[in-house]
This record gives sequence, structure tokens and C-alpha cells, in this order.
Amino acid sequence: MKKQLFINKCYEAACRAWEAFGLNPVVILAQAALESGWGQSTLSSRYNNYFGITAYGKPNDYWNGAFVQLGSHTLKFRCYYLLSQSFFDYARLICSNYAPAAAMSYHPEAFAKEIAYSRYSSEGNGDNREAYCRSVVSLCRTIGKLVSEKEVINQKKQLFLCKYLKKIESFVSFLLAVSNLFVFRWKKICRSRVCPCPYPVTSQDNTLG
Repeated sequence: MKKQLFINKCYEAACRAWEAFGLNPVVILAQAALESGWGQSTLSSRYNNYFGITAYGKPNDYWNGAFVQLGSHTLKFRCYYLLSQSFFDYARLICSNYAPAAAMSYHPEAFAKEIAYSRYSSEGNGDNREAYCRSVVSLCRTIGKLVSEKEVINQKKQLFLCKYLKKIESFVSFLLAVSNLFVFRWKKICRSRVCPCPYPVTSQDNTLG
């Protein structure tokens, strides 16, 4: 999946998670891109798990307890019915279990350090904490630019839509004006046909000579 396609697909879910938990959507997208390989991993593409969240702990509002093992000796990972559930569950997890990192979500370097040196990143699973930290920071910069481009494109679309709607509004106003004029004239014609002549013809007017 190309980077911009990844943003287009996941941006709304990241923003909704931000609205619910206050976590910086750029940081959310950066972590999703890192853990899922820009949405290319089997875990994300088939099971909507964009953050590599394991299937430990109790089910919650966003995860119903479903899990998958991608190999006979691998960890159990959470499965989500919807992409957005993965993003909400991640934001919930960070805010509840990694509060110091959540508090730094608008400072990517500090956030990356908190996450990289927490239980979220496990050297036992092969994670290099320093490399993980650098990757998160780098991805935040890349995604920040992509999100800015997306916002610019959205603004242009909105401006175009506003201009288009104004033209439609002007055309509708013109049609209403023409319609009102037509109705006014039609009523006038109808009244002239229904109302008696102001100078009625008398019997004397019909007498010859």
C-alpha cells in the first residue's frame, strides 16, 4: 500500500480515536505505519490489527476477544472486525497503560522515547529500542507532511464545492424569480378572463339606428 493510500484509508480512524482519547493522530498513524508496514502486514490487511496488539487481557468495547496465531509458536494477536476498532483499542491502551507516552503525543520525540523504552516495545521479541524510537520520530515527520498535503487537498475540494454550490444557488434563485414572474402573469391573465368588463354592454348599444 502506498503511503498516501495508507493515510487516505486510516486518517479518519486516527482522527476519531483522537476525538475520543485526545491522542495526536499523527502519532497514531506513525505507530500504525511502523507496526503494519504501511498496512501491508497480514495482521493488518486480514485481521485489521494495525498495531500488533497481542490478545492478552479482557475483551473491551473495541475488541471482542477474537485472536489469531500466525504460526504454530507465535504470540496470539487480536482480531478486529473493523479497522476503526483497532485504532480505538490502541488509543485506549496507550492512554490507560502508557500514560507518560500519551501525555507526550504532541511531542513526537518524547513520545517515541517513552514508547520505545516501555513494555510496548519488547527487546525479547527482537525490538531494538533505539532503532524503534528513531523510526517513530521519522514516521511522524513523514506522516505530518502527508497529512498536511491531505488537508490542503481537502481545503481545495471544499473551496471548489463552495463555489459550485454558490453557482447552483444563483441558478436556483434565477429559476425561482422566473417562476414567480410566470405565476404572477398567469394569475393576471386569469383574473382578466374571470372579472366582468368594467363597461358592460347594454341593450341600447345593441339597437340599430
